Amino acid sequence: MGLMLATVADPDTGAVNPTRVIETAVQAEESGYDGVYVGDHLLHPHAMLESMVTLAAVAASTRRISLGPCVMLFALRDPLVLAKQLGRFSRGSGGFRRLRRPWWPTAPAGAARPLPSAA
Repeated sequence: MGLMLATVADPDTGAVNPTRVIETAVQAEESGYDGVYVGDHLLHPHAMLESMVTLAAVAASTRRISLGPCVMLFALRDPLVLAKQLGRFSRGSGGFRRLRRPWWPTAPAGAARPLPSAA
């Protein structure tokens, strides 16, 4: 079972609490969750932690739990920067086990398949 981490700012205060996000991930791991995931929004009405930076911080504080974005908006990111981020994160954290990419262009929205292993 996985848990989506709350990475959006509190709408009342506008504050984003990265410490709370990391502590929640650690608690999820200690409680037996299989994975923790973050949203990936480049445009959002509220302040939000950046997904790759957040995942790197969570990886530094956890050991076995699966990590990844709920959805990664590949088309809205610079492909070279994203490839570097994903490769470095995968090698430094033990690897994504839930990262998916869309079947494109003929599959229905939301369809996904596993990415090849980074090994």
